[in-house]
Amino acid sequence: TFNAIDYSAELPMQTGEINTTETNYDIDAMAFAAKVGYTFANVKNLRLGFEYNYASGDDDATDTDIETFSNLFPTNHSHMGFMDQQGWRNMEAYNLNASIEPTEKLKLYASWWNFALDESVDAWYGAGNWMNTPTDSLRGASSSTDEDDIGNELDLVATYKYNKAVTLEAGMG
Repeated sequence: TFNAIDYSAELPMQTGEINTTETNYDIDAMAFAAKVGYTFANVKNLRLGFEYNYASGDDDATDTDIETFSNLFPTNHSHMGFMDQQGWRNMEAYNLNASIEPTEKLKLYASWWNFALDESVDAWYGAGNWMNTPTDSLRGASSSTDEDDIGNELDLVATYKYNKAVTLEAGMG
């Protein structure tokens, strides 16, 4: 049935200008996020899900075009892995996840992420800072490699609802 399917998608775009005393920059960046899942209610609410996230990167750090998407709220906890290593900038990520409720109070969750750069000449941006650059400038330090693979992350989380007011959660990544 369609009641068992959940999904969401978003497409933010950034455009405009930043004028400094030295240079006038044009901003043209975008991101995309889509999730889909299916819940098998008759199998302890087993849910299988897939997610895709994308944020544009800059293919030329020497021009006046800024094409790296700037995540306005940088801590993406649980949106791109519980380890908070990946920012929503210059990236492409795939996620497979599953959750199950073996009892009424216990929920188990597993999630696997694969991260890659959108533009290998642009920087890798972590999740913890707003600008995430060594100099806090408008651009990140360019990568010196043609490699675009960032890595993988596996998250395991157990959530126990003790009562209406108390929930305990333990996880590892």
